[in-house]
Amino acid sequence: MQVLLCEDDAATRLVTSRVLKTHLGCTVMECKDGAEALERLESERFDLLVLDLEMPVLGGEEVLEVIRASKHLNDLPVLVVSSERRSEVIARLVRLGVTDYLLKPLHVGRALERLAALKRTLPVRPDDAEQSGIASAVRSDSPVMIVDGNLDYRHFFASQVGQHGSVIEADSGIAAVTRFQSTSPTLIFVGNNLGAYGAGRLLPKLRAMSTRPLLIVGIVEDLESSVATDSDFDAVIERTCDAEMFQEHIRQFIRPSGPLSRLSRRVPGLLDAATGAVNQVFGMMMDAVVAPADTPHASQAFVVARIPILIEDCFRATVGVHLTRDLAGALAARTLSCEPAQVSDEQCLSSTGELSGLIAERINAQLVEASLATSVGPAESEVARSFVSPPEDQGFALWFSATGAPGLIGVSIHVADA
Repeated sequence: MQVLLCEDDAATRLVTSRVLKTHLGCTVMECKDGAEALERLESERFDLLVLDLEMPVLGGEEVLEVIRASKHLNDLPVLVVSSERRSEVIARLVRLGVTDYLLKPLHVGRALERLAALKRTLPVRPDDAEQSGIASAVRSDSPVMIVDGNLDYRHFFASQVGQHGSVIEADSGIAAVTRFQSTSPTLIFVGNNLGAYGAGRLLPKLRAMSTRPLLIVGIVEDLESSVATDSDFDAVIERTCDAEMFQEHIRQFIRPSGPLSRLSRRVPGLLDAATGAVNQVFGMMMDAVVAPADTPHASQAFVVARIPILIEDCFRATVGVHLTRDLAGALAARTLSCEPAQVSDEQCLSSTGELSGLIAERINAQLVEASLATSVGPAESEVARSFVSPPEDQGFALWFSATGAPGLIGVSIHVADA
């Protein structure tokens, strides 16, 4: 991921740059004022701008205004880093479409947590995936290597990463070199107790041997203390044998090989399109502000409408709109100008079907914008007694609430091979 870091304070610039490079594997370009940032943005391609507010020549808020007014930069994600706490300033930044906000002085652990979460929400460009080697890491023809002298940890690592692809184990630096010659992985995790041929020798040796882009991730005992010491690694993760925490750490390196992943490479903004469709369509129909919400209890009743979309004769996508029964009644009541208690199930199904058609239309527009040929089918509605999320490599589900309205709305996209 290409990041432009615009910060006039040298200490903040150093910490932020190291977190982005060492822990998140980003390529970071630096500048010291807003005018220079705009010049770089005009001539180079970046996936994220990290922007200070208080800078000489041109301040961060003015830079953000220029970006949002630009035709080719207005969708650039921008993370603001500032000591500014006044609510009126933060409100202006929100209206200008700031992606996230970090307060100074920076705390390394908190900054890492927020930046890692932000990185996961950004679309992955196909060329980025190929250059980093991440895309091939979960395929059997390009396995992951773990180099660690602890047998128990290697077995734990293999059991966890093996859920996503094949794993090669090496118990020392010398063993890693030997196994690398015959397998040529593009993603390597390096831990402790490597023997006489330690990480200082192993990393440059592997890079010299590789004929493809190579991503080497260090496994360290403490993330915060490692920021300034593990610069030879492309990224680092914290050593843990807690399965849930481990999966969270490696998520950024895993690219599911299912149909959703393949479609997302062709349409990087698919998740954003679904979120935007709910905000625009549902927010307008309910005259309400829409906000993300937790997944509801699966066993309650939902009014569901599903619309199939055939994409390029390669994928079958199903866009689902799920309303809890109370929210479906409130939506139908607004349409019919009556009280929610007077709304029947049939009327709920009708209004939910209309809503799903509008949301699917917005999502389909994103597919067409990506130069994909599509065919949209009719909506099918039902009252369901439960909700089941699509498998991770086949789809996703997002849930939202609306101010002043009861219940929740969910939008799901399930992708299968045609």
